[in-house]
Amino acid sequence: LDPLKPGIANVWPSLTGNDFGFWTHEWTVHGTCSTMTAYDYFKLALDLYAKSNIKDLLQKKNITPGKGPINRKDIEDAIKVATGGLAPQLSCDQNSGNLLEVRLCFDTSTNP
Repeated sequence: LDPLKPGIANVWPSLTGNDFGFWTHEWTVHGTCSTMTAYDYFKLALDLYAKSNIKDLLQKKNITPGKGPINRKDIEDAIKVATGGLAPQLSCDQNSGNLLEVRLCFDTSTNP
């Protein structure tokens, strides 16, 4: 994974601690269910991130961190429009309301 580490660290950091421990968890829980190697799993994650780039598409809709409360539906609608109708799953912290994770589902051919 060494060649991928800088990219993974940039787009998939741990919010609670050690990045490597977090990636190990993601691989163990999700990646091992695939037919891919760990390298291919994380490479695909980076490729799909680049293809979708949620952060950039939200910024284009003036949805940015630190601007105060943002309506969940506004985030969902912005992502749907930018991805051709792909419905996101949003995960928010129950105490702070902060957006923690945006999930997009793809089939084994990486189609939405």
